[in-house]
Amino acid sequence: MVYGYLAPLNYDKFFKKVFKEPIISKQFLEDFLDIDIQNIDIFERESDKLTDSSKVVKFDYRCQINKNKHVIIEMQQWYKADIVQRFLLYYALNISLQLENMPEKTILIRKGKEKTITDYRRLTPSITLIWLVDDSLGMEDNFISYSMFPDKIADFIRNSDLWDSEEFAKLKNKRDELLKILDSKKRELDFLQSNKLIFILQKQIVKNIKLLKEDPEKNENLLNNYNRWFDFAEKTRNFSNKVSDFSAYNKDAIFSEMIKKLATVSMDNKDLKYIKSTKETLEGIKRYEEGFYKYGFIDGEKKGMEEGMEKGMEKGIEKGIEEEKKRNEKIIKKAELQVSVFRYYFNDKKTVDEIAKIIGKTKDYIKNIIGL
Repeated sequence: MVYGYLAPLNYDKFFKKVFKEPIISKQFLEDFLDIDIQNIDIFERESDKLTDSSKVVKFDYRCQINKNKHVIIEMQQWYKADIVQRFLLYYALNISLQLENMPEKTILIRKGKEKTITDYRRLTPSITLIWLVDDSLGMEDNFISYSMFPDKIADFIRNSDLWDSEEFAKLKNKRDELLKILDSKKRELDFLQSNKLIFILQKQIVKNIKLLKEDPEKNENLLNNYNRWFDFAEKTRNFSNKVSDFSAYNKDAIFSEMIKKLATVSMDNKDLKYIKSTKETLEGIKRYEEGFYKYGFIDGEKKGMEEGMEKGMEKGIEKGIEEEKKRNEKIIKKAELQVSVFRYYFNDKKTVDEIAKIIGKTKDYIKNIIGL
């Protein structure tokens, strides 16, 4: 296999290698969140369990910035059916893990009696960033951010009768009423809105960067400080990338450091094998996904079936498509299992015995995937 000048930044192993450097992750967060970070504390531990019986959760990156916000970044290569639920859980964990170091306070419960309790007011806002590489979630924006807002806001937006009304004064009065709720800082209710779950859509960002280059004046609104990070990442995904592709980035101290860490010429055989294995797995998954799209299983099964009928498919189409769907689901499940094996072996340095026990497969099965 021919390797590019740089290894893919989007691969978990190299993302962690690069972002564990505070100077790099600090600059990325400043660019994307548009904030000034005075200090950053990176949590090196990858695994966390909330209870003895719960599953281990591994974060790609977790830190605290400015002593008042907790941030995690998760690299997600492709779309999965459980992506929303899974990362909502990560978002919740990013908040609840603060209990580990939550200070305590003493309160007076009755005359002469005191009680020590957890000081929950020391909880800081949490920001969870999901860096989605190869899917745009059907969105045209570069990212989509979710925060906790009062339900009345959603009700207002969805009230079609109100929006169809010609009584604009009534509409404005309702807006003013809701702004009072939204902007209220009473009892620290505004704390809820400072917590965010953000899906960053690299595929869409790269698309918008291309539009910006084609017509800078017309697409001026697409200019962002963070564009360069995703342009850089996308270039590293090209396995024929070369030195000249990154000439502009070499002039920047941060990106120059990233280039050093991703240069394949300085990597050992284990790193190169990881690149090859991950590339093959992702390509396989992409082929299976294309099969799904072909028959319309994703983003509109009904539409796909209608198109199939138009092309001359007759009786048995439903049965044939359903059988194909089941076959592809099995293949996807197998491919995802292979990705897990790669991560445990190459990223987490686990032994074949340990991996076999974790995923419930034989040692020969594990060895066959890894290529031992």
